[in-house]
Amino acid sequence: AELGGRRYCLFNAAAVGEQYGATPGTIVGRNLESIAIACGQGTLWIGYAATLDAKRGPKLPATMVVDAAGAPFLPLPEALAESTYRREGDIGYLTIRSYNGAMHTEQCRRLTAAVEKALTEDTRLLVLTGTEHAFSNGIHLGVIDAAPDPAAEAWANIGAIDDLCAAIASAEQVTMAAFSANAGAGGVMAALCADVTVSRDGVVLNPYYDMGIFGSELHTWTVAGRVGPERAASLLGDKLPISAAEAARIGLIQAVGPRDWSSFRYWLSAVAVGYNEPVSRGRMFAAKERRRAESRPLSYYRTIELAEMARDFFDDRHGFEAKRRAFLRKTAPTETPAKLRFA
Repeated sequence: AELGGRRYCLFNAAAVGEQYGATPGTIVGRNLESIAIACGQGTLWIGYAATLDAKRGPKLPATMVVDAAGAPFLPLPEALAESTYRREGDIGYLTIRSYNGAMHTEQCRRLTAAVEKALTEDTRLLVLTGTEHAFSNGIHLGVIDAAPDPAAEAWANIGAIDDLCAAIASAEQVTMAAFSANAGAGGVMAALCADVTVSRDGVVLNPYYDMGIFGSELHTWTVAGRVGPERAASLLGDKLPISAAEAARIGLIQAVGPRDWSSFRYWLSAVAVGYNEPVSRGRMFAAKERRRAESRPLSYYRTIELAEMARDFFDDRHGFEAKRRAFLRKTAPTETPAKLRFA
């Protein structure tokens, strides 16, 4: 598209029927980092964009690329909403949405606020899940790379997603996280902060960090607590994906539901109702208290992780900058990594 005399590639789009009487191609509104563009018929909302000059620029939240200053606030279409919340009796369902699974600093802060608000509801169980096409892959490498100070942005991003994890882990209600689609790195670890973690069949998990960083998201507490220190070291060190079925077999998650999206949603509701039964809920509260009693304060694990991350971000001791840029620019490796070769 051409906007304001510049060419862009547009992504993460949602069309709505509202007309604002503007010339097609005019930015008529904004909400969070999304922008609304007048069309010949209706309005097109865009969540992400990239410049298209001699070559395509990085794909980033739209307002970080397109000048939308002065555009009025408009209601965001549900298709682009970062989170939606609904209640079914004593159970609350919070659905998070992140484009391609990446969550930048401000988005993490907004999602933390959404979790905290959901936890104030008069419910006994909170279910946190994603969309049919994405769950989460943790921090947003693209926004970090495009920042004036990437190390500072990475530090802010990891702090914000850690706040989200802490909100889930410290909840007084029983919490359940459901992998609705593939997840990696901090996205996997965030879900493991819940009391119960389940998954849709066919989902692939990457429960490790492979970008020259130690990782955070309370993973030093959650992974070993679920599968034991030896298997945790293997998952994090081998850096290989695992299926949802394998994750359930080793105890990383509790259960796997149907692959079909409609069937999975129905299954998830039934599982939540089961955990919300008085006897099951009592057992879950007892397990939650036991887990807390047997662990050190969450701040202990977070402090250790952030001390390592500070060295990775600011001292670049394991090549985070080069690995991040190679990943974002889809640079082909010079050889097949040893872990992927046949013996």
